[in-house]
Amino acid sequence: MGIGNGKRHRFSKRFRAKYCQTLGEFIDEFTGGNPGIEQSLTTMYQQEEVEAASRGMGDAALWEYMGRAIALL
Repeated sequence: MGIGNGKRHRFSKRFRAKYCQTLGEFIDEFTGGNPGIEQSLTTMYQQEEVEAASRGMGDAALWEYMGRAIALL
């Protein structure tokens, strides 16, 4: 089952919590904890096609899935 394919995932709450924590840590590391950089990235992803903003590293389904995970942080 692929990530972000619209199917319900059966990951445990513990796994989901760890995933969200790790994702938050990656974002903090990438931005250096700078809220201005984080906001700039958020704006870029909102204004550009995901594939262009991510330089081909993700598609819309993946970023939607990650957005839902980030919302849980």
